[in-house]
Amino acid sequence: AARTALEKARGAARRFADELARRDAFFASIGRRRAAKIRAAAALRQAHHEALARAGGPTAQIVERQDALILRLAIEDLFLPGTSILRDGAEPRLAWTCHCLLRARPFSLRLTIMDDLDGFKTPAVVLAARRRARVHEVLRAHGVPEEAFLAPERCPPPGTQVDIAVVDPDLPLPADEEQR
Repeated sequence: AARTALEKARGAARRFADELARRDAFFASIGRRRAAKIRAAAALRQAHHEALARAGGPTAQIVERQDALILRLAIEDLFLPGTSILRDGAEPRLAWTCHCLLRARPFSLRLTIMDDLDGFKTPAVVLAARRRARVHEVLRAHGVPEEAFLAPERCPPPGTQVDIAVVDPDLPLPADEEQR
């Protein structure tokens, strides 16, 4: 009886050790997957930053937020005063921005036109909406897919600039190394 009890105890100890090893392997796998996701997100953010730096030009600013990188362009660099008509050179500049961003996929964009000046017989809010639509059209014409655009902010702060925010996507956890 003692021998049988000892055999059962050894069997239970083996099953417990096997289960513990499986659990440890599972948690190690999750740790590797999370570390890979963090590395991928950091590499993607760096690619977005480099793309915006290439696309920016001399008067552009890159503003870093926790969830996005923002390419900030002066309204005067893109539009004729008081209108939604692009200046000479503005479309090639936006096209170059598209080209740089398309090489650093995946991304999502949020366009914000901050304009506190009225246009010719046009309130500032309407002028900002028209300018946003114009920038959206140009970016779409140069290859940015429609699904990359996020809804604009409800009440952008006042200012006179165009913000092209590259929002960091939520990357999925990569497959575990043992499953590859």
